[in-house]
Amino acid sequence: GGEDERKYELMHNGDSMRSAIKQVASARFGVTSYYLTEADELQIKMAQGAKPGEGGQLPGYKVDDWIGKTRHSTPGVGLISPPPHHDIYSIEDLAQLIFDLKNANRASRINVKLVSKAGVGTIAAGVAKAKADVILIAGNDGGTGASPISSIRHAGLPWELGLAEAHQTLVRNKLRSRVVLQADGQMKTAKDIAIATLLGAEEWGIATAALIVEGCIMMRKCHMNTCPVGVATQDPELRKRFTGDPDHVVNFFKLITQELREIMAQLGFRTINEMVGQADYLEVRDDVKHWKYKNLDLSPILYKEPASLYTGLYNTEKQDHEMNEILDWKLLEAAKPALENLQKVKASFDIRNTDRTVGTLLSNEISKKYKAAGLPEDTLHFNFNGTAGQSFGAFNAKGITLELEGDANDYFGKGLSGAKLIAYPPRQSLFVPEENIIIGNTSFYGATSGEAYVRGKAGERFCVRNSGAKVVVEGVGDHGCEYMTGGLAVILGGTGRNFAAGMSGGIAYVYDVNGQFESLCNKEMVDLDALDAEDVIVLQKMVSDHGCPLGNIIPEFNDAVYRQSWKEAYDILSSTNNFPEFTGRICPAPCESACVLGINQPPVAIEEIEKHIIEIAFEKGFVKAHKPNLRTGKKKVAIVGSGPAGMAAAAQLNAAGHSVTVYERDDAPGGLLRYGIPDFKLEKWVIDRRIALMEEEGVVFINNTEVGKDVSVSDLLRQFNAIILTGGSTIPRDLPVPGRQLKGVHFAMDFLKQQNKRVSGLYDDKLEAILATGKNVVVIGGGDTGSDCVGTSNRQEAKSVTQFELLPKPSETRTDSMPWPTYPMVLKVTSSHEEGAARQWAVATKEFIGDENGNLKALKTVELEWKIGNDGKASFTEVPGSLRKIPCELALLAMGFIHPQHNGLINELAVELDERVAVAAMFSKPAADFVPAEDAAYSAADIAWVLVSSALVFLMTPGLAFFYGGMVHRKNVISTMIKSVVAAGVVGVLWIVCGFSLAFGESINGFIGNPLTFLFYDGVKSGAPWPGAPTIPLTLFSLFQLMFAIITPGLVVGAVAERIRFTGYILFIALFSLLVYAPLAHWSWHPDGFLAKMGVWDFAGGTVVHISAGCAALAGALVLKRRKSHIEKKEIPPANVPYVLIGTGLLWFG
Repeated sequence: GGEDERKYELMHNGDSMRSAIKQVASARFGVTSYYLTEADELQIKMAQGAKPGEGGQLPGYKVDDWIGKTRHSTPGVGLISPPPHHDIYSIEDLAQLIFDLKNANRASRINVKLVSKAGVGTIAAGVAKAKADVILIAGNDGGTGASPISSIRHAGLPWELGLAEAHQTLVRNKLRSRVVLQADGQMKTAKDIAIATLLGAEEWGIATAALIVEGCIMMRKCHMNTCPVGVATQDPELRKRFTGDPDHVVNFFKLITQELREIMAQLGFRTINEMVGQADYLEVRDDVKHWKYKNLDLSPILYKEPASLYTGLYNTEKQDHEMNEILDWKLLEAAKPALENLQKVKASFDIRNTDRTVGTLLSNEISKKYKAAGLPEDTLHFNFNGTAGQSFGAFNAKGITLELEGDANDYFGKGLSGAKLIAYPPRQSLFVPEENIIIGNTSFYGATSGEAYVRGKAGERFCVRNSGAKVVVEGVGDHGCEYMTGGLAVILGGTGRNFAAGMSGGIAYVYDVNGQFESLCNKEMVDLDALDAEDVIVLQKMVSDHGCPLGNIIPEFNDAVYRQSWKEAYDILSSTNNFPEFTGRICPAPCESACVLGINQPPVAIEEIEKHIIEIAFEKGFVKAHKPNLRTGKKKVAIVGSGPAGMAAAAQLNAAGHSVTVYERDDAPGGLLRYGIPDFKLEKWVIDRRIALMEEEGVVFINNTEVGKDVSVSDLLRQFNAIILTGGSTIPRDLPVPGRQLKGVHFAMDFLKQQNKRVSGLYDDKLEAILATGKNVVVIGGGDTGSDCVGTSNRQEAKSVTQFELLPKPSETRTDSMPWPTYPMVLKVTSSHEEGAARQWAVATKEFIGDENGNLKALKTVELEWKIGNDGKASFTEVPGSLRKIPCELALLAMGFIHPQHNGLINELAVELDERVAVAAMFSKPAADFVPAEDAAYSAADIAWVLVSSALVFLMTPGLAFFYGGMVHRKNVISTMIKSVVAAGVVGVLWIVCGFSLAFGESINGFIGNPLTFLFYDGVKSGAPWPGAPTIPLTLFSLFQLMFAIITPGLVVGAVAERIRFTGYILFIALFSLLVYAPLAHWSWHPDGFLAKMGVWDFAGGTVVHISAGCAALAGALVLKRRKSHIEKKEIPPANVPYVLIGTGLLWFG
């Protein structure tokens, strides 16, 4: 298994590099829906001739990056294939795999490879009945060079024995005409093919001979990665020795077939079909006189099974794979809008245990059109009710979600290829799910990607050979996670014995219910570890039932509240929720609709419980500011937008030790919380209380500052290591109908923000007031924002309030189309509605009508009729005769938001946008990749920044002058100062040029004052001092800076040396810089250095490095002092001490 997907693209001349025949072995390495789709024949490898009954193994040193990618495994980690019995225990299991593969690619032949052994004829008959198209009999001489020597010498039988038995048995049972019979195993000549044909094969495999034609010299080192002719090796140097030519292979097969024609002519056969099974044309040689052959009887092999005229001796008919009535045809029909136009589709189906391999044929069609990428997540969501047959979701591609209410047979999620599977017991069932098996054995065998959530237990051999899927289940049987090489398995319950045998990759999180797991786990290749912080995050995300988007641990804090343990409840709640005081007041509470009590009674009031927990925590003093123990120094983050997302990001990053600054364009932090949600739902003191806590913890809020306008993006990119955009979607959806320009038509957020300011005493009287007082108000839009407009209008004493909704009135209770635990789209009545509002559904606004002064006076509306089409999509038509006028002096548009503001920040950053022109949700890009569009337009501030930083470095030069002048001779101090300034000027000019090169090149991360770091920095970067200038490799630039750092003190001393020989000093400084200063700089300043990892980067790193530099300078000066013969005293003259101190201060300040 496993093939590089680049081979699936046709070459420029129309040729294809893909393998026409693809194996599906027991390991399932890289066997995905797309892999199966790109084949003309799929061969199930039941056994290998040279090692029947054994799995294979690829040593870790042969698993390079390319093989790791194609096999969905970890490079460098050995790959172990389980023996075939791990997913095929019976002929019925094999029949199921044949059916699976036929669904995965109904255009391909299904081939089953069997090994030549006693009794293979009976097995072949079963395989033919199992609907295989081709049966291959493999001899003991064939197979990989990596087979164990004991197997090569002692296992298997010659292909002649197995082929003769298989052909005779198939003919005897009138099955031969259903299948093609193949044989292989060291066939090299036309005579071998002729004998195989007479014994019953109409197709043959020739591998070793073809390899020799390509250049193989049979070194038998395939397993050692040292093939000297580059055939069986991943070593790039050895692969250069490969000299094979496709034309040689073509010529070889032409010669083989030509010789075969000659043999056929001698025997009197015109076609292969005439020749198949005519064993009576074979004779035993009589010239072999060796004593070992004296008692050898070959008559069973040369026996020709009697057959009537109606019994086929070769393949004449196609197998009936019984695919005409499968459930997938219905899925395919329902999925047409998604396949053709990428429209989301939801549909429901009944399912029973005869419905096998659900979703596989559909996935084949997805792979044909959309290749490995599949469809966007959850494009297709199909619900099933009942008992699913075998292979539910097998080889299902990305974009499919299958939700099963019921249970399933074996092979659930086999070969999962990106889809999402959900299974839970029927709602009316009385059993405890975590105590019962609801999916059968061998689930997720060979899964490569995707997700699955199972409420209940899985059978034996769960997640065997999983290489990428993420699965949650509530218990498993024996042999769980065997041979797993990747992915995640979360087991919230007990396991059987022999767990994780042969597991070489991936992670299994096991809830050790009764403390027996260690004794059940096979620890030969795995470690048992407790959870760390990263594991907790992964588990919270996966175990969450997705009822709460935050992943709140709801049952735990509910239990703590029940026990009146408020501190514990607060600790649990705040572990996943930064601001319970907000969610406890304004969250739409999807968790309540997912509560299990909601199946047959009102759910737990989770939102109200959250509010009580946090308010009691504040009252009792549990909520305190927690400053991070360690700061990460240079890790500075700018967050643009102070709404709930910005505040949460700020809280998390600050807790991690980063320095966080939040920019807000309004006059106070909070974003939508402050200006958008009415005070009667969220009082603003609640926000102020939290902001004060965050400021005490170290978060900086900068208000009245719009990024892209008041502060430039380039400034942020220069000052911060990362920028997070949390501005939200602020551009409202408009209603472009006649009369939209009239006075009295406003966006809802303008109305709500003005009221927020009015309540806070910050309203600007110069602005046009938007008031509902004494007016007929119509709110267009039925969501939460519309509800807020209703409540605010009532408080402003509107004459009447009406709310329009385009969609039909929803049901007041759950329907069959929205079963628990899905989020129910039921009628929602808020406190604002209860205070008074006329609600109208299925109404569209056709026109705004104004008076002679341009003021709004009425709306023209029409009623709508909604219908569900055959494609499952809803559409509406206007109801004839329903056009009417209603009085209205204030219309508020509350129809949602379409995307964030693009002018300014978004456009300047050129960030990635999605199809809705909103910022891509997972967009991320290194700050250094953002280069201003106008490269030449550097501001004065930019230039000043380089000059100032360089000037600080230059302070080291006069510092050196004071230092050395004071150390060497008092009289030379002034002379040293003058001459050293000249030297500093020369060095300074070069340093500024290099400074520009670094500052405006690819990196502006603050390394300008730390040149030696780059000698130990991986990778070569480059920069230019001005647009179009030649770039300087960063490593070379670092060498320049190192040279300046070494030579500058030499220049200073040289200027005043007079009779001093300072060669020794320069050599000393050079060696010290390379051997001591540079490693210290790397360890302390580099992002991977030990001080950085300890969280004490700037201060400690700078101190260590500069103390070492000072020591170097002092030691160098003492060397000079001893070399100066005319200075008789060994200590520094007392009068020179001030100069030394001044020089030291300037050095360290610089």
